[in-house]
Amino acid sequence: LETDRRHIRNRITIIKRELKEVAAHRDRTRQKRKDSQVFQMGLIGYTNAGKSTILNILTSADTYEQDQLFATLDPLTKRWRMPEGFEVTITDTVGFIQELPTQLIDAFHSTLEESQNMDFLLHVVDASSEERVQQEETVLKLMEELSLTQLPMLTVYNKADRIDADQFVPTLFPNVLISAKSTKGKERLTQAIKMELMQIMQPYHLVLQADEGNALNRLKRESLVLSNAFDEATQTYHIKGFALEDTYPLRRMAQEQE
Repeated sequence: LETDRRHIRNRITIIKRELKEVAAHRDRTRQKRKDSQVFQMGLIGYTNAGKSTILNILTSADTYEQDQLFATLDPLTKRWRMPEGFEVTITDTVGFIQELPTQLIDAFHSTLEESQNMDFLLHVVDASSEERVQQEETVLKLMEELSLTQLPMLTVYNKADRIDADQFVPTLFPNVLISAKSTKGKERLTQAIKMELMQIMQPYHLVLQADEGNALNRLKRESLVLSNAFDEATQTYHIKGFALEDTYPLRRMAQEQE
């Protein structure tokens, strides 16, 4: 028993040290992303819900996946280009747990503070867990403590392949039920994210000249372009899409209307 306690104390010491080491790096990358005005998504959820798997399927990244507490210590950020061309960053965070050891509370909260800088959250839930509702409540409670409840969020019920989807009753909204292991799961998740982004963004309609290729490419990178039609008669592009307030597409539209 004493050996087990010593092992646990050593593990806690190691985790604390690793968290301190990544803090400076996290602050630097956070400021860099803020300066670039890239749209930021955050993955949150109870431990082992499948956050790293979802990060992988969306970004085609080979990140560390393991059924282990605190497998993800340093919030990992990857770039994701949506099918429409919109480029965003997705940040994975440490998994939430119940009854966190007292010695780790401050470090745990410090790591999850990364989520406070996000534009949009994906709350990943293990739909097959017998303790699903309790796990959801744990996450929501910690989100409230971290002042995250005001952020727009989509609940991603993962591991649909392990349950009877027809009998599943969700408790959080808006939501999408998927299996991150399937191709259809990626498609369903991408479409659900797109629909939610349209709810938090503002629509725009811009007309670009034929020689404004750079501006068109920028629109595709920095906003959700839904339609792009070229008018042969006027030699202009007519672009419709959605963008966050005070971003390039909306600023440009405002200038054209002046």
